[in-house]
Amino acid sequence: MECSQCSRIWHAGGPECPTCGAPAIVAGTTQEGQEPAERKPTTFSRRDFIIGAVAGGAAASVAILLPVGLTEWTGDGAGGAAIADPNNGGQPAVVLATFERQKIASLSDLSPGEPFDFSYPLEGQTNFVVKLGAPATGGVGDDGDIVAFSYKCTHMGCPLIGLYKQEHKILGPCACHFSTFDLTRNGVVVLGQATENLPQITLETDGDDLYATGVMGLIYGYRDNVLDGERVEATA
Repeated sequence: MECSQCSRIWHAGGPECPTCGAPAIVAGTTQEGQEPAERKPTTFSRRDFIIGAVAGGAAASVAILLPVGLTEWTGDGAGGAAIADPNNGGQPAVVLATFERQKIASLSDLSPGEPFDFSYPLEGQTNFVVKLGAPATGGVGDDGDIVAFSYKCTHMGCPLIGLYKQEHKILGPCACHFSTFDLTRNGVVVLGQATENLPQITLETDGDDLYATGVMGLIYGYRDNVLDGERVEATA
């Protein structure tokens, strides 16, 4: 039904307009037999347009920025911190999930160009640490060249074990789709179909001891790197 005064349309209820109380238009006349009132045109001023555009733009901005504000991850016994990217206005670029510190190797046992494998933060989540022989982002040690990464390709989780190339300081190409990662630059993708950096294990040194402390990025196949698994027990 349509109101004879304010032009409101409703589909349930009585013959009176729920807004202004005027009778409805029925078969060309009002319920009282009167000629239908002239329909009032809907107007939309320039001011209304500007207000609507601003409100819509603000809502869209919130929708876009909200995921950035939620990048911090926290879990049972572990905290998360978003790493700021100076090339992106200081906005978070990747999530760092911190876990219990675990000794993974001794610095004196590492030989340049020879990966040493370890599990972290879960048993079965195989990673490697390697002394590159060249400074690297996130590297530790006297030369800032010791880094650690996950062995799982970020494209489809294919294993990258045995694919380290010391000459170029890269891991890959992946046997599945040729993804290759630069270990001197946070494991950034340099070839293939992967779109995310290789998860980097954050490291600390204490004398000759080398410790894993967290993971930058998401290990393939896990929602928060510890889903449905038990934390790795320290081996040393």
